[in-house]
Amino acid sequence: MRSICVVTGSRADYGLLRPLLTTLDQNADCRLYLVVTGSHLSHQFGLTIKEIQEDGFAIQEQVVSLVDGDDYASMTKSVGLGVISFADSFKRLSPDAVVVLGDRFEIFASATAAYLMGIPVIHLHGGEITLGAIDDGLRNAITQLSSLHFASTDHYRERIIAMGGNSLSVWNVGAFGLDGLLEEKIPREQLEKDLDLSLDQPTFLVTIHSETRDIRALDNLECLLRALDCFDAQIIFTGVNSDPGSRAINESLEHFKSQDPSKRYLFSSLGQRRYFSLMNYVSLVLGNSSSGIIEAPSLGVPTINLGDRQAGRIRPPSVIDCDFDETEIRAGISKALSRDFLTGVCSKKINPYFKENTAENTARIIMSADLNTLENAKR
Repeated sequence: MRSICVVTGSRADYGLLRPLLTTLDQNADCRLYLVVTGSHLSHQFGLTIKEIQEDGFAIQEQVVSLVDGDDYASMTKSVGLGVISFADSFKRLSPDAVVVLGDRFEIFASATAAYLMGIPVIHLHGGEITLGAIDDGLRNAITQLSSLHFASTDHYRERIIAMGGNSLSVWNVGAFGLDGLLEEKIPREQLEKDLDLSLDQPTFLVTIHSETRDIRALDNLECLLRALDCFDAQIIFTGVNSDPGSRAINESLEHFKSQDPSKRYLFSSLGQRRYFSLMNYVSLVLGNSSSGIIEAPSLGVPTINLGDRQAGRIRPPSVIDCDFDETEIRAGISKALSRDFLTGVCSKKINPYFKENTAENTARIIMSADLNTLENAKR
């Protein structure tokens, strides 16, 4: 019997982790511990722990880590609180390993606590580059704290090895968000009913987060909103992450929505299944979320990627990069909607992040690895 603790801190990583959680939970030799933290426990960000509960997973620990505030100091304090709280949780659970995904500050806190307690850290989606966010540095730090690595492309696998990862402990399994992406699609009629809107018109799916290395959030957002105002389309916004500057963005989105509530919608959290299902029916994906780069291309949906938040990440050809400039954004949208782009580049669904059976292969490796021989093995 092997006890594997998985940490989830937001709607974003939970949706990617869900197939792996299911696979581990169904393994008779695995005792799955699920620790929920970060924005999952915040009403402001949609209290998305409810989605986990509705999926039927048992939650062993709820780690309150978010310090109220909307600046760098609050984020820094949240890391400190998280390390303290995760230490208590990991002491109670005493897992054989801790699995974390990505680069968020609450995930960094959990990896730090596990590492200092001598518990092997298993890291998913390491080696990637996002130069416009402080997550870039946190991701690299988590890589250094981890013993077993699962990358989304061969290029990222090589980066992890170049950072000192043992090549025998670094695997390219593909991107976790693509595992079962097509199979989990909600039928259009049901989705329209759930969201109380019609998808029988041009629709833009927009997710915009603060660029945490440069939080001129409102200036950037105003350029985007002016550009969107030039198109006769229904616009569906998803809520922002719990980053510095997030409150100002949400307030501006609420105001923009109120100016035309019949065609503009704002959801604090759609949930991963509804979000990815919605991608199938929209005209384009727009913003600075990694989902536009990693998941949308597999659905043949064009992406307008804004600013520097995802700078450095490998791009499929269906991604159009734009600065936060009204004219450039308008031109990018027009290109994405053009028949040539849709029937040419997008229709090929080229995606360098795709590999089959990501969750299944990852679970098999986790359950067969000799955790006692890994670096940072449990003391």
